[in-house]
Amino acid sequence: MSETFICPRHGDYLAPEAITLAADLRTIVPLAVKRRARCTQCVADADAAKQEAQKRYEIDLSRWRRWEAAEVPYRYRNRTLGNWKPSQDQQQAFRLVDAWAADIRSRYDAGEGLLVMGPPGVGKTHLLAGLVSAVIGAGFKARYASWPEAWARCRPPFDGSPELLFRELMNVDFLALDEIGIRSGTPKEQERLFELIDYRYSRALPMLVATNLTASELLRVGERTADRLREACTGVVLTGSSKRQEAAEDEALRRAPDAHQEPAPPSLRLLKAVDGQDEEEQWRARQAA
Repeated sequence: MSETFICPRHGDYLAPEAITLAADLRTIVPLAVKRRARCTQCVADADAAKQEAQKRYEIDLSRWRRWEAAEVPYRYRNRTLGNWKPSQDQQQAFRLVDAWAADIRSRYDAGEGLLVMGPPGVGKTHLLAGLVSAVIGAGFKARYASWPEAWARCRPPFDGSPELLFRELMNVDFLALDEIGIRSGTPKEQERLFELIDYRYSRALPMLVATNLTASELLRVGERTADRLREACTGVVLTGSSKRQEAAEDEALRRAPDAHQEPAPPSLRLLKAVDGQDEEEQWRARQAA
């Protein structure tokens, strides 16, 4: 007859039947081994907690790895939409950005981007970094690139493989492209920019683009490029004077942590009833590859 034990959390439970092993060769008598009586509900609860913690850790780690791959500049790694402080004359821009970020999945499905325009120092790169953070938080891949730097990698002496870089910029879920139109550019540069914009435009891949140009000046990047950006992106105009000094003196902003940080593998302290007594198990999530 099975013995009954009491779990402190789940009440009565039965001990498992003893199992019979091979006979003892000296006595020719089968050996009955009593198994330890574990509360099956405790075991099930512990397994579920481990699976949930492991899953959450892998999700957090995947998000952090996407953030690292986005290559947001060091100064802007702690910039988010939450700590973006639009001025009074930027409230319309704030509403447009807030509406766009409210449903990033729909923006991706529709290929809808943003074209952020404004003079130097009004918060365009902060806004791009915050949008990249939001996109990654929504489960997508993103890549930040300054166009002058990307174009510089296409000219000798080459820094790595420019074609690998451009394939990445062309195909990533969301591209955050900063500083387009900072100079007029040669016909070759304009053609290369058009190739990038047209590739993403034709495949309805969203673009988050920032420029110092006004809407009327956008033709400086090339008529075909400007035309595609106008169709694929909602225009967001940031007005006002430079905020760089204000940002430099913002202690809370300077001390803010990175938008996404590398998670530590979680550990759990699990209790299981064994033979009617609680036993503690220390568990730690597996390091993801």
